[in-house]
Amino acid sequence: MIMEYTEEYFQRMEKRINKFLSKFKPLKSENFVGYTSIVGKEKYHNGLSVRITALFKKSFTQNDSDITNAQIRKMIPMLKDGIPQLENAEIKGGSSSTVESHKQNLEWELKWLGRKLDESTLPFKQTIKNGIKTRVFDKDIDDHELQWHRDERDRIVEVVKGSGWKFQMDDELPITLKEGDRFTIPSEIYHRVIRGSGDLIIKIKEL
Repeated sequence: MIMEYTEEYFQRMEKRINKFLSKFKPLKSENFVGYTSIVGKEKYHNGLSVRITALFKKSFTQNDSDITNAQIRKMIPMLKDGIPQLENAEIKGGSSSTVESHKQNLEWELKWLGRKLDESTLPFKQTIKNGIKTRVFDKDIDDHELQWHRDERDRIVEVVKGSGWKFQMDDELPITLKEGDRFTIPSEIYHRVIRGSGDLIIKIKEL
């Protein structure tokens, strides 16, 4: 039997998992907020996919991150035993983040897990015609809205308009985007755009 997942199902499962996670607090530090989960279904995994993150109010030490990540690894088999629906789930832990950074990256993480997006929070306006996405990034967008993210499919990008905007792939230096430029962004590779002057308009074709 193939399970039909819905947005409501994912949200209910997150509440169950987060209730379980709330029992654990390995650090006495006031900087540690607790654990949170994101539930969805990745394209290449048959069952549920769960991501658990340790949240901190502000910058945290590597030692604090190591402690929480070790506890997450111990909690995974307990989660599978305590919640039958997670028996065959892919549960990933080992992530630590400040509350603000987690909030900023949440939309991209939800998209990666096949979740419904609130498009009003995305950093661009988008139209789709004949399978081609046209995105407009406003010249006055805040820099913090242009987050590192990754996509599940390869993409061909064409720059229609833009002045001073840059594009950066993970572990590479930024390159200046010029009108007429065409380039490919491989799937699962983190990347971002960096604000310039004037609006940026790009066209995207997914492969």
